[in-house]
Formats: sequence, C-alpha cells, structure tokens
Amino acid sequence: MTVPHNFLHARLTDRRIELDEAAKTILDEKLRIIQEQISGQQEIELVFFQSDEMKVGGSYISMMGIVKKIEGYERVVVMQDGTRIPIEEIVDITGEMFQAVDDFFA
Repeated sequence: MTVPHNFLHARLTDRRIELDEAAKTILDEKLRIIQEQISGQQEIELVFFQSDEMKVGGSYISMMGIVKKIEGYERVVVMQDGTRIPIEEIVDITGEMFQAVDDFFA
C-alpha cells in the first residue's frame, strides 16, 4: 500500500479521543469558515482518527490539502484529491484562514 504524499504522519493509538464541547465549537466554526471560503482553495491541515480494520483502536492521521466541498447531509469533508473524511472523526483543523478563530479562543 502506498501512502499519498499529503498524509504527513500516523500515530498508533489504543482509542479515539472524545472532544469536549469547547473543542467541538471551535471545529464547527472552522468548518463554517472553510465552507464560506471554499472558492479560495486555501491549504489546510486536518487531523483525524482512522479506525484500524484489523484490531481495536486506530491512528491519528495528519493530512495537508485543499477542501473541495463539505457534504452536510453525509457529514464528510471531501478533499481535492477525493479523500473523504467523516466530520465526527476530525480532532483539529489548522491553516492561515483560521488565525482569527485561534486568536479568539486562545
């Protein structure tokens, strides 16, 4: 199996981290900003949990890329390369477009 170049790293873990309400609020705001600025094609970094199909647990994946669209009904972020990331598995989103949000919640 080859790993796409935009996947930066994966870290094995025993279980998925459960985000608190404050973290969920920040992610919701960042997803709203992405949706508003989607035509700008700005690169972002997403960190998300990917279950291991062979054993309990999984890994956290860090991926750089440009969001093509956000499918609200299916609750997935679709990247330009076709990667589909379930919104409920995202634990962090970073990028220049979020500077005001990061400053506000710091």
